[in-house]
Amino acid sequence: MNFTDMFAYFVSLCVAGLGMLTLAWFMRLYWQGRLRRWAKTEGYRLVNFRSARLQEGPQRLRVRRSERLFRISVEDQKLKARRAGWVMYRGFWGLRAPEPATRVIWDEFDD
Repeated sequence: MNFTDMFAYFVSLCVAGLGMLTLAWFMRLYWQGRLRRWAKTEGYRLVNFRSARLQEGPQRLRVRRSERLFRISVEDQKLKARRAGWVMYRGFWGLRAPEPATRVIWDEFDD
């Protein structure tokens, strides 16, 4: 392999890596917007969210390829209290999911 071939290979890897990072960034923005809209319709303000990790979440929820599960933290607009839980969307990789979340499970707190 000569220098020109190695340079072309390096550049193609960099372009592919940047493309994947850009796609991940756009997907995060997409889901952030969807979750914010959902939270607003429910009377909450989205504080934080992340995709569920492998084998994470309530055992009742079996995540398939057609489902997206998120760990969320919201603030109640009226009570100014925070809640945490799980939100699931269904559809082709979650993209064509109905706007209302298909399932919401709030954490239980012992008071």
